[in-house]
Amino acid sequence: ACPVTKLEAYSQATGEARYADDIPQQKDELCAAYVYSRYAAGVISGIDASAALKMTGVVDFISAKDVTDIGCVNECGGFPGDEEIFASKQVFCAGQAVGLIVADSLAHAQAAAKEVVVHLTPLPAHPLLTVDDAIAANSFLENAGYDSGHVDELKQGDCDKGFAAAAHVVSGVVRSGAQEHFYMETMASVAVPEEDGRWTVHSS
Repeated sequence: ACPVTKLEAYSQATGEARYADDIPQQKDELCAAYVYSRYAAGVISGIDASAALKMTGVVDFISAKDVTDIGCVNECGGFPGDEEIFASKQVFCAGQAVGLIVADSLAHAQAAAKEVVVHLTPLPAHPLLTVDDAIAANSFLENAGYDSGHVDELKQGDCDKGFAAAAHVVSGVVRSGAQEHFYMETMASVAVPEEDGRWTVHSS
């Protein structure tokens, strides 16, 4: 079989593709950088952004409280209740977003984000690194309180009866290192306010 070239290949390989980071900075544009958890599991007792807010170019620090204070739900899209935009009480993985620093440049935002102090009590981490580990711990998305649709069964007729009557039954396990979906690029977006309260969003 011959490989099939994807539609975006030529523009991406030649540098003609325009990404969010390729859009020139506009007048009065602000940039944001996430503040991440450095622990895999822990309970948040407080966040101190005072040192970061004094740094050059820093405009604001945004956390879960700011999201709920404006009447929004601090929740990412996807599965309902699956993940918060910003961790409010507990972190569940290293690198989980705890807040966002807003500054006059990306460099200033990234530098200040490193200075935000997250007061956190680490919890013992029990990583599930293999499918067998997850099965043994009965760790399935369905057990978290929502129907994920990740368990697929294809059946036609009475399978149990068919197996019982079959001359030969072959069983086994198939393992794949591939994931259903995983981002391969850094996510970024540029949001431009327009008139009448509208926004134009350029998203990667």
